[in-house]
Amino acid sequence: MQSTIQHKKQDAEKIKAVIKLQLIVAIIAILAIKLNIPHAVKSTLYGSLVAISNSGFLYWRMRKASRKTNGSAQESLKAVYRSGIERFVLTACLLAIGMMGALKLSPIIVLMSFIIGQLMFLLGVIFIRTGKNKIKQS
Repeated sequence: MQSTIQHKKQDAEKIKAVIKLQLIVAIIAILAIKLNIPHAVKSTLYGSLVAISNSGFLYWRMRKASRKTNGSAQESLKAVYRSGIERFVLTACLLAIGMMGALKLSPIIVLMSFIIGQLMFLLGVIFIRTGKNKIKQS
């Protein structure tokens, strides 16, 4: 039977594989947008990077949690809630900066590329859990 730390490390590696999927889809989306709507590339790139940073933050937190060998269930639950709140605030701030801040990017394109990135996160997790993924977990 595997220890909790090994499970946490495996979960972190799964998130890493999902981030790879998000990067692949972001590159494809940026290339498609570049061919059809060249002025929207920055907005697409920004929205995709916000989604990837959200996943990256989750990966970082999971790696940090996997290093802890001791801790009560209550401490673990607090860490999960804290991470969720931090990710929410980070994402909201980044989207606000991109859409209303100095960057003045197209809000609809930023939001759509972010949503696509988040959908890839969800689909990636489903594929990995069902074993239907072709993404190397390294």
